[in-house]
Amino acid sequence: MNLQNWIRDARAHWKEFLPSRYKEFEEAGVLDEALQDVARLTYREVSSLENAGLSSEQAWEMTRGEYLFLPPEPKQKAKQDRQPSPNVAAQTFNETARFLSKLLQKTRDDE
Repeated sequence: MNLQNWIRDARAHWKEFLPSRYKEFEEAGVLDEALQDVARLTYREVSSLENAGLSSEQAWEMTRGEYLFLPPEPKQKAKQDRQPSPNVAAQTFNETARFLSKLLQKTRDDE
């Protein structure tokens, strides 16, 4: 499993949209480890959703914002607000899919 592309993309996202977190992790010497951890978590969740019957693209769309591409910090939010927002149908789909994923995980945990 090679997660280097996800790690690279998450690093760039964090640096731009989460500069405080990025700097804090970098100064603590845990940035690379944190990025590897979130890439592994994303991989596990994507795999779980695919095993539940979703396509790779659907699983990726639902999962990428959970760990890799977190919402921007407040100072960065204004910058993001200037960009077009995702359409409402996509947001609803993603929220429903996240709920389904959590429900499936809970079911597995209860077994």
